Amino acid sequence: MKEIFVQSEKTIKVSKNKLLEEIRKPGNLVNFHPFCKENHVEKWSGEGSIDYVKYLNDLTYKRKFLEWNDSGYALDIGVDSKLAHVRWLVKGDKKSSTLNIKVKPIIPFKNPLIRWLAWSFYIKPKLQAYLNSVVGGLKLYMETNKPVERNIFGKHAWYS
Repeated sequence: MKEIFVQSEKTIKVSKNKLLEEIRKPGNLVNFHPFCKENHVEKWSGEGSIDYVKYLNDLTYKRKFLEWNDSGYALDIGVDSKLAHVRWLVKGDKKSSTLNIKVKPIIPFKNPLIRWLAWSFYIKPKLQAYLNSVVGGLKLYMETNKPVERNIFGKHAWYS
């Protein structure tokens, strides 16, 4: 099976620098992530940063930041082991910016047919809906300067 990933992208009416500043703040997810209950920091900032995302259903994931540069960052996320590799990429200028989040999940099935079925009909649609909500939440927060309501774009089976 070819490389599997989902991504979501939105243009946001703030400068690239302002968007980067926001996504680099410790504990920032509580402001814009519609499924995040808490975002505790263990170590911050730059490469090697570690934080924890506690979702509305009390599931907690650890994020380990592997790259941190002028365009965003890359991280691994999971519970005890890595579930996905995630890249946050910011482009733009002084007037507007574009955020692209790309997630490459680890699919736990060895059988190619089961792997493909799980990805195509369950994991990919759920992950895409999740990612669209996160990116949409950040856009809403950045353009209104008001923290987003939980589940603002609808509940999610994995995290609400």
